[in-house]
Amino acid sequence: MDSLERVGLTPQNAADLEQLEESLHGSIVASLNNPLIDTSYRRIRNYLKLLRLDRKMSTPLALRSVREHIVVLEACLARDAPAAVAAIQAHFAAALQRNLGLY
Repeated sequence: MDSLERVGLTPQNAADLEQLEESLHGSIVASLNNPLIDTSYRRIRNYLKLLRLDRKMSTPLALRSVREHIVVLEACLARDAPAAVAAIQAHFAAALQRNLGLY
């Protein structure tokens, strides 16, 4: 996140961010050990990749996404289930708006 804040969304930062998101989301989905959720996640991920071809990611949007992930992880590390649920719901809502180009 430091590099993203310092120099913005460079091609390397964008690649690192994509890898980080794949790792985080993939780990969470895998931990659920639910084939239905896994299949749904893969379909949504592929759809979002198509959507992202038609829109530009900006530094502020990338930072917002990273910060949302940090809130989720901090709640999980604190073993605060209500905070984790709230953080995930907030992330889903914000990600939906971002991917639809609403902000």
